[in-house]
Amino acid sequence: MKNKSKKKRSLKYLLVLLLLISVGYAAIATTLKINGTATVKSSKWDVYWEPTSVSVTQGSVTATGDDAAHVTNNTTKDEVAFNVALDEPGDFYEFTVDATNNGSLDAVIAENGVVKKVYTDAEHTQELSNLPEYLEYEVVYAENDGTIAPGQTLAKKSNNTPTTKTYKVRVKYRDDIDKSVLNESTNQTLYFVFNVNYVQG
Repeated sequence: MKNKSKKKRSLKYLLVLLLLISVGYAAIATTLKINGTATVKSSKWDVYWEPTSVSVTQGSVTATGDDAAHVTNNTTKDEVAFNVALDEPGDFYEFTVDATNNGSLDAVIAENGVVKKVYTDAEHTQELSNLPEYLEYEVVYAENDGTIAPGQTLAKKSNNTPTTKTYKVRVKYRDDIDKSVLNESTNQTLYFVFNVNYVQG
């Protein structure tokens, strides 16, 4: 009888001991947590002609007011216009303007994104297939007279500073041609169009 009662007491102690061990483990449990916040700034597309960058080359024919090269819209800043008269062989009009990227995305000239055309009417319906031989017309990079072509990148702004590429536009009444191609009785007005289409890089 004593043995039975001893065994019962031992069993009780064992249960109590197991219970204490469980509580002991629970008391030293640890919960690890990770809490974080990430703010993502919105991307900004901001590619335009810089109005203050327009600079006419010395020696160009005179053009004043809205006839001089200028950015036509201060909101979109996506068009430059000029209107000049080239009266004599050797006369030219040349200016530079900056294509500017003030955004957070690289801008790349799209495939088929460079269009250069000449028209004989203001509505741009009568396109000239060939420029008259007495006239020169080019739009190139000012830095090295490099060709403007698809795939070229206008990088995003760096350290809050806009990135630019300077374009040079030149139209010239050539003076190195046979004078017999000139017709003194006819004045000709031509309309020049140059478009460059930038897309997200």
